[in-house]
Amino acid sequence: RARQLRNLIRQYNGGGDKPIHFTEIGWPTGSATRTVSELGQAKFLARAYVLSLAAGVERAFWYDFVNDGVEDDKREQNFGLIHAEADPNGAYTPKPGYVAYAVAARQLSGAVFVAQDPAPDGVMNYRFRAPSGDVSVLWV
Repeated sequence: RARQLRNLIRQYNGGGDKPIHFTEIGWPTGSATRTVSELGQAKFLARAYVLSLAAGVERAFWYDFVNDGVEDDKREQNFGLIHAEADPNGAYTPKPGYVAYAVAARQLSGAVFVAQDPAPDGVMNYRFRAPSGDVSVLWV
């Protein structure tokens, strides 16, 4: 969809480009409806950032940094990448999504999308050129 948005921007901006920012990406964890596991949140986070970078999105912001509460069945309280202060898992302990974010940021900092490379059925393979060399990101 970011590529479609970029085409619309160019169409209505005389062929010129504008930066695209995704201001709220997030998947809540917990037991409420429309939530994912903490591992699922990490997987979706990594994919979202890779796909955003590949589509030329200039900035993507996660919603939100710290869980707003500790009630597992309250969807809105569980978007954070780290647990809330009163969480029984420990005050401000990281979820797997925080680790996924840190790894993606370290590996893809300053990277430029090169290509979506061929891969077996069901496997996504995105290649980036980073200051440290080529980085491939794969998932199923």
